[in-house]
Amino acid sequence: MFRMEWATRLNQRLSALKGEHWLLLILGFALTLRVIFFLGLWAADDFTYCRFVGQILNGERYFSPESEFRSLRWPTILPVVLSFGLLGVSEGAAVWGSLAYSLGGIVILFWIGRRLFGERVGLYAALLLAVFPADVLFATQFMPDIAISFFMGLSVFFFLKGEAAADRREALWFYGFCGLAMLGAFLCRVTAAYHFFFFICFLFSRRRLERGSWLIFGAFGVALGLLYFFYYIKTGDLFYELTLLNKIRTNEERLGRITRLFLTRNLECMIPIINSRVGRVDLYAIEARIWLASTYLFGFFYYFIIPCFFFWAFRTRREARLAIPVLWFCITYLYSEFGTISLSQYQNMVKMPRYLSVQTLPGLLLVALWVDRLIHGDKEVRRTPMRVACGVGSLLFLVVTSIGILQKEKAGSLDHIAPYRATYALLKDRPRKDLFVVEGWWPLRMSHYFGRENGYIDPPGGMGNRLKPLKGVRDIRDIRDAYVVVDRNPFLKIGDFKYAYSDYPPFVEHTPSHWQRLDGFHNVEVYYAPQEVPAGVVETYSKLPSPSATDFSTWEETKSALERAVREKNFEVFKSCLSDKLKSAYNDAQLRNMFGILLRSPNAVAQLERKHFFEENGQWKISLVVESSKGQGSSVLVR
Repeated sequence: MFRMEWATRLNQRLSALKGEHWLLLILGFALTLRVIFFLGLWAADDFTYCRFVGQILNGERYFSPESEFRSLRWPTILPVVLSFGLLGVSEGAAVWGSLAYSLGGIVILFWIGRRLFGERVGLYAALLLAVFPADVLFATQFMPDIAISFFMGLSVFFFLKGEAAADRREALWFYGFCGLAMLGAFLCRVTAAYHFFFFICFLFSRRRLERGSWLIFGAFGVALGLLYFFYYIKTGDLFYELTLLNKIRTNEERLGRITRLFLTRNLECMIPIINSRVGRVDLYAIEARIWLASTYLFGFFYYFIIPCFFFWAFRTRREARLAIPVLWFCITYLYSEFGTISLSQYQNMVKMPRYLSVQTLPGLLLVALWVDRLIHGDKEVRRTPMRVACGVGSLLFLVVTSIGILQKEKAGSLDHIAPYRATYALLKDRPRKDLFVVEGWWPLRMSHYFGRENGYIDPPGGMGNRLKPLKGVRDIRDIRDAYVVVDRNPFLKIGDFKYAYSDYPPFVEHTPSHWQRLDGFHNVEVYYAPQEVPAGVVETYSKLPSPSATDFSTWEETKSALERAVREKNFEVFKSCLSDKLKSAYNDAQLRNMFGILLRSPNAVAQLERKHFFEENGQWKISLVVESSKGQGSSVLVR
């Protein structure tokens, strides 16, 4: 009897909780997850954004033709400018803006779900977003993806408020806010403008136009015009942002063609719990693939999202309100799959899994509606114990598997950034000296960690940058009284970059005996090079073969030749560079884009039909299949 009374009281108290109370509990759960799985700065873009923030805080020239288009992503950058200014530079201060956008997205999704389908659906959607792996991971990274999703959701929310407004004046306010929310998404990533197609679908209505729905575009256009006028005052270029964007986009390798579809990537791993690459079962499918992208960002969610999308799409005639999430999801996916990133010429969107985060909100809304109909039923579907168990089981399955994925992803991310953080911890309290590093992410990350106050970044009017590349050193006597970081991961073909010892001075592979090893971790070795260099060491390293393929003058000549070949679409110049130098050049991101342009440029002499880079037996090879204008094929293989 006591147990029955206790259960009855608990049920009564839970029933008395309002939707906002449940939402607060979900937000607390979401915040707890994001604190537990905190990542901080660990990728590449986030350190770049920190550099932009530093330029603003230090009063450097910010608007120039040499600037990068990402420096104008104000909704991403300005919150961190404020936090760095108030709290100082730290990883926590760098990600609080993303965390706010993430929690705000949960609130927005709850509001949209409640307005369209009722409070329960809003709560289910909020819970799903709280545990969605991509949202949890990006909530503690300095990246724009969460902000884009938030502003898109905010625009839909204001649009729905405008639709339900009691009079035209109130509707005008909400439609105007909708346009400003779209400006926020646009400033985070210019291609977010495709979300206007969603609103266009609802504008073919005289009633909506009379109520002022046109103000969605009007408010966006006026605000953007004011911003562009500000750019004109600063730079003399009214379309300064688009100028910077096109400067980068013309170096991309997706000219005039569609890259591999999200739906057709890695078809060998369609079943998520089977890791076909190593032939074993992986419960959380970290290394496997699903229909749309890598499961480490999306877990098993898309196995629910895709069927729910088609199911509800076929029911839009019965329930008109279903058109909102269905069209929202469909338009974002189609543009991610087939859209262009350039206004002047067709260049297909990059197929990066994190770019699909923009369709998280509508996808989870569709799943939440399906779960609600299973658990609670409706006029057409009777509630049964089997359906309730299926709905509850689906929720628990997604929550549990997501937490497992987050555990593995956090471990992998921290392993990736660990050598950089450990190197900084080792050197931060030592006397300031020149710091020689390999290429890759070391210059960017070390310059952030040490900062200007420690003399590793050249401040305005400073005496020179103390962060120096190892690759440009030709005489071991040039490294005196300095620290040296030798990262062997690229030479072991581990990580984002692949180098060969032949591309570097001989003392990188054969470390001099007089260098004092300070520490080592994750295939990274940190040395101190004394002021005095023994004569025997100089003689030994002068006899070792120098990396002729990467001689500095030759490297510059090669780079210039490739740039000229891209401009002139001269295949013969490109062929003259097919040597060991090409392996080094491919590790340069900008030159890699040049290769892509050249490989896809029509030429009267020859047409390069395809390019394939692959690794075999630990050795990088570049295979180029060439078809001449006469239809005769030949193959060039660079080892």
